Amino acid sequence: MTTGTLSGIQIRRRFLVLHGLRWIPVGILIPSLVLLSTERGISLGDIGLAMSLRGFVWLFMDLPAGGLADTWGRRPVLLSGGVVNLAGFVCLAAMPNLTGLMLFSVLQGVFRGLDSGALKSWFVDASLASGEPDAVEKGLRHSGAVLGYAIGLGCVLSGGLVLLDPLPGVSALNAPTVLGAVLAAVSLVSFWLLVPETKPGTGTSFLPFAKALRTTPAAIGGALKVVGTSRTLLMLVLVELLWGFGMVAYEVLIPVRLDDVTSADTAAALLSPASAAAWFISSLGVAMLPWMQRRLGRAGSAAVLRLVQGAIVVGMGLAAGPVGALIGYLACYIVHGAATPLHDMLLHDSVPSTHRAAASSVNSTATQLSNALGLLVLSRIAGGSSAIAFVVAGIALAAAAPLYLAARGVEGRKKSGAAVPEPGHGTNPGPAATKPSDA
Repeated sequence: MTTGTLSGIQIRRRFLVLHGLRWIPVGILIPSLVLLSTERGISLGDIGLAMSLRGFVWLFMDLPAGGLADTWGRRPVLLSGGVVNLAGFVCLAAMPNLTGLMLFSVLQGVFRGLDSGALKSWFVDASLASGEPDAVEKGLRHSGAVLGYAIGLGCVLSGGLVLLDPLPGVSALNAPTVLGAVLAAVSLVSFWLLVPETKPGTGTSFLPFAKALRTTPAAIGGALKVVGTSRTLLMLVLVELLWGFGMVAYEVLIPVRLDDVTSADTAAALLSPASAAAWFISSLGVAMLPWMQRRLGRAGSAAVLRLVQGAIVVGMGLAAGPVGALIGYLACYIVHGAATPLHDMLLHDSVPSTHRAAASSVNSTATQLSNALGLLVLSRIAGGSSAIAFVVAGIALAAAAPLYLAARGVEGRKKSGAAVPEPGHGTNPGPAATKPSDA
């Protein structure tokens, strides 16, 4: 089946199903992975070291994988990532030692790199090819809600499995990993059945793997050139750098902050249901998007959301008790749910189809770099004062707000029906390249 036989709504439904299947296993492991590892006798230091491998592998995989998706094709890259994801869950479930955790982490890094940008790029290209460009905005907006529901559902399923302990001979804490492996297999089969190839410029075919590898460096270079010569894309990547740094506070350091404003036992008891609730209510942010965009436009809405989130994180640092910290935590994810699809819309509006996946990987690489820096800097600050760490993170998030205003020109061009220029056609630096509308 080719995308020419699919309507915009069919493409959007497939994308959202695949997006949900991709994120449920992530939610499944959020409450159980560290506890499973300690049950297996792995020290916290070794757990941290093993889990850091994912970030490093992902960082080095991201750009090459994005370039490969633009040359070899979206579908084969997604299928390859699905195989790697399944292998990682099998290793984690079957190898109850540090080696299994390290293999899982490395394979997850490879999977995240292959997965980064490919599915959204397929969806955007397929929707545009269907002649229903409005489907792009709806799909990316709804994907934020689906992500929240999927991770929240995963957290609930994980807790239920641990409580019920339904698998004889399998540790209750390992049961979520087994379910994650099953869902990874379902996701792989779904990619095979639901994703026809839509590589730009080649119809439904894609390059042989060996030729794709040879052309991947050129694709990466082209994506970097597109970003470097587009003020809009450059500002969006800078936003991602600040966002990746600041999100460490509410994604990683929230247990430290809760521990500081209450007892360790209370913090542990509050965090699990709060994590599930945060992802579920992130869909409320998505629901606000149509209203915000009508009044402020995409770029204006994104800027306001970043300011609001920065203020919330600063407030979490200043909160004197657990109630304030938890309210801020939940509010952060409402904003996160709205800001993520908005950023995706602005990014995909600003990049030509031939470099869509690679440019998305540039954006993702910025997240990994700044997230790693945020972990190093903010965790060290939090060792002395979690309040100061949250204030610093909030300032970084708020500082990203004005950078979104460079994308206002993209909105004007989209409304007028003008196309995103290809490399070499309106993307070279020069007098006109200083205007926000250059992409």
